[in-house]
Amino acid sequence: MTKFKCLSRFALKVIALLAMVIDHCGLVLYYWLAHFHQYPEELYTAMRYIGRISFPIYCFLLAEGFVHTKNVKQYAFRVLLFAFASEIPFDYMLKYKPFTLECQNVMFTLFLGICAMYFAKMVKDGKYIFLPLTAVPFLLAHFGNTDYGAWGVCLILLFYLLRSSSAFMYTGVSAVLFVKHTASTFAILPIMMYNGQRGKVRLKYFFYAFYPVHIIILCVIRYFLFGF
Repeated sequence: MTKFKCLSRFALKVIALLAMVIDHCGLVLYYWLAHFHQYPEELYTAMRYIGRISFPIYCFLLAEGFVHTKNVKQYAFRVLLFAFASEIPFDYMLKYKPFTLECQNVMFTLFLGICAMYFAKMVKDGKYIFLPLTAVPFLLAHFGNTDYGAWGVCLILLFYLLRSSSAFMYTGVSAVLFVKHTASTFAILPIMMYNGQRGKVRLKYFFYAFYPVHIIILCVIRYFLFGF
């Protein structure tokens, strides 16, 4: 059983990052190669399916980070800062223009997930004045058109509320993922292999910065290849 629990938080971050890159390469580059040059569309579908495991792993890691952080406000501010930094690249990636309210990047969803966990923690601690506020992150995610929306915030909150019982957590999260994005259910496998350790390598800001930087790189490549 100990050998089965072989993945640290760092290892999970790397898995989620690689899956995200494959997904975005499919979305930003391979889709157009298939469209203009008749590349096999099946590979595009496979790349997007692989990418579906990324978000649930990041949600799990966010809940773990929330539990282990010494300063929740700094943690939330850091995520929000990179959310704003990522918005122009994200909008250009999806909508080919530097700003639109049609969609907001996933870092905003993660920030709202932190808010949801914070309000839930306050309620669990007996501060029931925070109870009405628990709905706010879901409403902002839904009406703000954040990536993955309200169900993404729900997933983060599930990881937090059910983390004390692995069986309930895996069952509840798997059910949500199966209904929403069936391929995302496979994210449970690496999460089940988590050993509770941070890992020897620490590249905290690398993983934050990688999100907007890799989108910019992919958009630059797309522009030189296809002109948009």
